[in-house]
Amino acid sequence: MAPFRSTLFILYVVLHIIHGASLSYSPPLYHISAHTLYDAGVQHGKMAKERIHTWFNSEETQEVFHYATTEGKEAYTQLRTASESAYKVYADELRGIAEGAGLSLDNVWAAQLMIELENLMEMSGVRGTNFSSHCTDISTVSAGGFTKGFVHGHNEDWSPDAGKSYYYIKYTALPGADFESCGGLAYPGALIGWGPTWNRHGVYMSINTLYPKKIDIGKTISTAFIQRDAICRKGLGAGLKPVYTILQEGRWSEGSSANLIDTASSSTGIANVETWTSHSALTILKPSDHHTTNMSHLNMYKYMDVTQGGPWLERSIIRQKILDEQPPPESKADIMDILSDPKEIFSDKTIASMVLDSSGNMLVWDGTAPSTSAPLYTWNLRTFFEN
Repeated sequence: MAPFRSTLFILYVVLHIIHGASLSYSPPLYHISAHTLYDAGVQHGKMAKERIHTWFNSEETQEVFHYATTEGKEAYTQLRTASESAYKVYADELRGIAEGAGLSLDNVWAAQLMIELENLMEMSGVRGTNFSSHCTDISTVSAGGFTKGFVHGHNEDWSPDAGKSYYYIKYTALPGADFESCGGLAYPGALIGWGPTWNRHGVYMSINTLYPKKIDIGKTISTAFIQRDAICRKGLGAGLKPVYTILQEGRWSEGSSANLIDTASSSTGIANVETWTSHSALTILKPSDHHTTNMSHLNMYKYMDVTQGGPWLERSIIRQKILDEQPPPESKADIMDILSDPKEIFSDKTIASMVLDSSGNMLVWDGTAPSTSAPLYTWNLRTFFEN
């Protein structure tokens, strides 16, 4: 362990003692097999009913519901209409979730559109509570290049309320189904594709939500729909290209930073796609590349010149500075130490952490620091849908 990271580890232990133990959420993994996404949604809603109701009754979600029926009603209606028209099959899934959980379909849609609605709330000054959060992604590649191995780490951050309610979904498509098998972290009552998600080809996607000051509501699509379609569209081919092509072609209402990893092939590399409305920036790590600097992505644009907002921008700038000051990670242990850094990277808003390597093995934590605790789950993305 490098001296700098040894210091980080000691700092984490001290803060851990002073402030108390990290939160541990123990999110379940729900196994769902179906012929249609509507039926999958019904099963999803029934299995996760208690967690969905808990999240929908939280202060943050209630603020979004209120905004969607008052000042934000026009934006909510436009986003819902455009997203439903573009992706009927995912709208059917939401209808199934609402039915299975016994909830209002309008509220299920408002929760699904939370990213855009909260951004609009922030811009218009109607947001009563600051639930600002952030996510962190960082990778290291073997000195021999991507083909010789890599490790990718991700911290998923939101509020403790979200931490108490989220879960994982494993959708298995039965023969003749109208969807592809797809797995990932699910926010309560929402489509997977919002957080870390992976497909049957062993391609993994993590998301850093971005907050451009200009949002195009019009006839554009909610971020979660485009992201879900990119990683799990029916008939999607193997590799990264089909995924980043869909992300680049999307009619985004705002934008995101998508980190893409192909665990099944040593030839397609690692990629990042930044998007904003109809614009995008694609960065591909070639198989032979070896970077001697931190390969990191946070909740801010890194490659596109976009005016940004949100109370989390300043924190993202600080976090990027912290990452840039550290020596480049060289191992899985280094990635785990960085994700556990208590200064700005790991906090009481970190609800999940994932560390993925080139063999497809993924370690999953549930709000505890990777460097000081055992993972809750260990999955292999190459075989995830075979069991």
